[in-house]
Amino acid sequence: MPHEPCCWIKDGVIIFFYVDDIVVAFKKGSRQKAKALMASIKQRYALQGGEDLQWFLGVAIVRDRANRTVYLSQADYVNKLDRFLDGTRGSCSTPMSNVELLPYESKASREEITNYQQITGSILYAAVFTRPDVAFAVSRLARFNLNPGPKHLTAANRAIRYLLSTSNYALKLGGGDTFETWTDASFADNTVDRRSSQAYVTKLFGGAIGWRANKQDTVTTSTTEAELLALAQGTKEALFSLRLIQEAGVTLDGNKIPIWCDNLQTIRLVTKDTATLQTKLRHVDIHNHWLREKVANGEITVDYVSTKEQVADGLTKALGDDDFKRFRAMVGVEDITERLNTRGTQPLSEEEEEALEDLIEGGEAGFPELGL
Repeated sequence: MPHEPCCWIKDGVIIFFYVDDIVVAFKKGSRQKAKALMASIKQRYALQGGEDLQWFLGVAIVRDRANRTVYLSQADYVNKLDRFLDGTRGSCSTPMSNVELLPYESKASREEITNYQQITGSILYAAVFTRPDVAFAVSRLARFNLNPGPKHLTAANRAIRYLLSTSNYALKLGGGDTFETWTDASFADNTVDRRSSQAYVTKLFGGAIGWRANKQDTVTTSTTEAELLALAQGTKEALFSLRLIQEAGVTLDGNKIPIWCDNLQTIRLVTKDTATLQTKLRHVDIHNHWLREKVANGEITVDYVSTKEQVADGLTKALGDDDFKRFRAMVGVEDITERLNTRGTQPLSEEEEEALEDLIEGGEAGFPELGL
């Protein structure tokens, strides 16, 4: 696949690898082709496995064939994070409070910095794989990696306690037949530099396949401008995802990608013929014209969605209990305790256990390439 060098396709059989882990995906009718392909690869490389997929990079794959859905669970990984707790136990209903974290005025020790970076890096690994419900929390926590204070460590421990109390929650894939994206922004919510938070969530066939929570690179002067930049970010990622989907041989209904935004003025700017944006920020103006071009070319549609139905809302701000539960359900993170207890999945091997330990121990390196 031109846009994903770790993924190959031959005669309808998809092979994806990461370092030394390989996944082979195929339709039932292509099973013999897949076996022949793997047999030819085994002539050159020593391979183990070959059974139905149950684990990949420490993620448990739980199937519900009757409902044509798949759950991705990191319960085993999350349960190992209790080592970071500072003695405070107990469950949390949300991963972060609505009290803004501010820079630490004193200087943290090297040991404190290393410990904090291990925590944020470990949370981040879950956030980018299967737990978008903690993506906003870890994006805020990671801003203080170079000089964390006691309040930051308390907030990080809250995120850990939330993950531990919801360790059996998993990301649900499937159950729908659309490809769409939601974008959102929280204007000037960072009081230190007055930059806005932005986010997007992309869903394919009912499951979230892409999400991001981050702070905008520059200061905007209105909610409309902040929402416009978030819309541009989400649209770029949606277009890239669409190219990957098409290269994988998947045909979608319709030629336009639905993009959902909860700001009417932003939607008017990119969809109305007479819309103009009065701004001195050149990059905002460029994004505006780029989005208008994508709408005019029929590549995307931009439509209104209420804040309560805005899937990306929980990636731009800390939500209260009820709103957070609604966000978690919309993004597809569900409790699968019963499924995990009855799935019959083989336990992790010693090598896989060691790999998870290495991930946690190396958490201070973080995942900067993922942009959170």
